[in-house]
Amino acid sequence: MVIILFKNVIKHYINIITINDVIMFGKQENIEVSIDEAKIVLQYLKEDWENIIYGSEIKVKAFLNNIFDEEKCEKIFKLFLAYKKRYRNYL
Repeated sequence: MVIILFKNVIKHYINIITINDVIMFGKQENIEVSIDEAKIVLQYLKEDWENIIYGSEIKVKAFLNNIFDEEKCEKIFKLFLAYKKRYRNYL
């Protein structure tokens, strides 16, 4: 029951995230994200958030490799892993 609650909270939050939110989060983490990159990431989040959170990290890394240069990809992937670890008890 609790897992369903957390999934609903995550789903609700993802539905209200904007392109600007993606860009601002990147800035907060010292990662410059263009509008086009933010659009692609946001679309990916909205369409495939459950696989991103509960699926293969390799697939997430492959997605990032297709969008970002190597340095930016590594920063984002490390951030993804850190947040996934930080919130694993809630997922």
